Amino acid sequence: MSESIVEKYIATILILSDARDKVGKEQDKIFENQVLCNRDELLYVKLSHAMNAGDIGQVEATFIPWIYMFKVTGKHKYGSQMLQFVLKMQKVFSENLQ
Repeated sequence: MSESIVEKYIATILILSDARDKVGKEQDKIFENQVLCNRDELLYVKLSHAMNAGDIGQVEATFIPWIYMFKVTGKHKYGSQMLQFVLKMQKVFSENLQ
C-alpha cells in the first residue's frame, strides 16, 4: 500500500512527464505542485532523521538536491557554500578529516 502511495503522490520524472503531457482541462497544476512539495518535504524529513541519528552518509546524500533547490530559489550563497564544502570533502580534506 505504501509503495502505491509513493508511486502516485511523490514526484518522479515519470509522474511529472505524464502529468505535463496532458492537454487543457485534463492537466492538473495543483496536483503537479503537490507531488513536488511532497518530494521536497520527504527530503527534509530524510535530512532531519539522518541528523538526529548521526548518519553523516545520509546527510551528505541529501546535499546535492539541497544545492539545486537553493540555487533555483535564489539562495546562491547557501548553494555555493554547500557545493564548496562537498568539493573540499572529496578533494581537499585528508582521509581522517573526511
